[in-house]
Amino acid sequence: MFCLTYRERKVLIFIGILIFIGSLLKFFNVNLDGKTLSSPEYSEYSNKPIDNPISSIVNINTASREKLTDIIGIGDVIAERIIEYRLKNGLFQNLNDIKKIKGIGNKKFEIIKNKITL
Repeated sequence: MFCLTYRERKVLIFIGILIFIGSLLKFFNVNLDGKTLSSPEYSEYSNKPIDNPISSIVNINTASREKLTDIIGIGDVIAERIIEYRLKNGLFQNLNDIKKIKGIGNKKFEIIKNKITL
């Protein structure tokens, strides 16, 4: 059927072993740092470790773009929109005002509301 050289067979076996090891790691839900992704030190929405809960609350009226993107669910584009809103309209008066930002609806607000403050 297939006539593979000795070197080609070795490469295929090596690739197969790598796939097998990767499957085992995925099956046992292990990250490369040795911690399981379902450990309490990992957040519900990403593989980022959870910071100290007190220090992870972000003031949306003063935070930089980088600090805003630390909030799970807020990417670069939405962070820029938040900053643009602040420059154009002034500071947020209450947390619900963040829903005025395009890309932040009720679902996303429910995810981020405990991570933001004024």
